[in-house]
Amino acid sequence: MIKIARRGNYAGRNKDRENTSTYIDEAISKGYDVMVDVWLVGNRWYLGHHFPKEEIQLNFLERPAIWTHAMDLKGYVSLFNNPKVHTFWINNDDMTYTSKNIKWTRLSHTSHDGIIYIRHPNEALIRYTESTKLLGICTDNFFDNHQTTA
Repeated sequence: MIKIARRGNYAGRNKDRENTSTYIDEAISKGYDVMVDVWLVGNRWYLGHHFPKEEIQLNFLERPAIWTHAMDLKGYVSLFNNPKVHTFWINNDDMTYTSKNIKWTRLSHTSHDGIIYIRHPNEALIRYTESTKLLGICTDNFFDNHQTTA
C-alpha cells in the first residue's frame, strides 16, 4: 500500500511546517510519498494550502513521490499537460481521478479496489486489511491508531 503524507505530515499535523519544501523532503526521506498543495501565480509555482506561500521550481513537482493537488484551475491545466507530474484537482468533490488515472477519494464507503483514500483526522476509524485492495492512503499521521491501521 502506498503511504502518502498529507502536505508532508506523517506523524501528526504540523501547521507550521506542512507544505514546505524541507518538510516534504523529510517525509520522502522517511519513505513516504507526499501530497502537496500548489499554486500557479503568473508563471511561478508556490507551495501552500490556503494561499501561495513558498516559491518552488517546477522540477520539485516532477519527482515520482510527489502527488500534486493543484489549488487553482490554471495550475491544474498546466500540470496535467506535464507527463512528469502526477496531479489532481479536487475542491468539494467526493472523488476525482489523477492525471495518471488513479481514483482519489474522501469517501470511506467507496469500493476500495485501487483507490487512494484521503483520511482526515475527524473521520471515524476504519480498519484496513490486505483484502480491501486499497492502493494507498493519504493522511497526516501513520502512527496514531485512531487514524489508520494497515
